[in-house]
Amino acid sequence: MKPYRPSNGADGDWFMSLFCNRCVKDTAAHPCSILSRSMTFYETDKRYPRELVEDDENGPQCTAFADHRNPPLSIIRDPRQEILI
Repeated sequence: MKPYRPSNGADGDWFMSLFCNRCVKDTAAHPCSILSRSMTFYETDKRYPRELVEDDENGPQCTAFADHRNPPLSIIRDPRQEILI
C-alpha cells in the first residue's frame, strides 16, 4: 500500500464523504487530526498520516475509519457452497 493524497478538491470531497463525514472519531469536540495533517504535510513527510492509504484492489481508504451508525457487513461463508474464483 502507498500513502493516499487526494489529487484535487473533487477527489478530496469524494473521500471525505465516504470516510471523514461519517467517522465517529471526528467530532466538533474532538476533531480528527488525520485530515488536517493530510493537508499540512506531503506524503513523504514522516508526519503525514499513515492511516490514509491506497492500493490497486481497494482504492483509497482511511484505516482509522469507524462508523458505528452503519457497521460494515460481514460475509458468513457457508462451507456447503462452492467458492468460484
